[in-house]
Amino acid sequence: TFIVFMIEEGMGIKPVAGFNKITFNPHLPKNVPDMVLNLKSPMGDIHFKCKNGKATITADDGIEII
Repeated sequence: TFIVFMIEEGMGIKPVAGFNKITFNPHLPKNVPDMVLNLKSPMGDIHFKCKNGKATITADDGIEII
């Protein structure tokens, strides 16, 4: 679906090993509007934020960001 495509390809968030690890490699245009996305996964919460074109991510303990 389009949502999955945006999360995986645009925001660059992809699960690895059943959400024990996630990769983070965003491909957003520099002029993208500020946004926040909170995702629930089987291993905990993932928090994506983009402000002034800079994307960051944090995750609950138990989820390694690679």
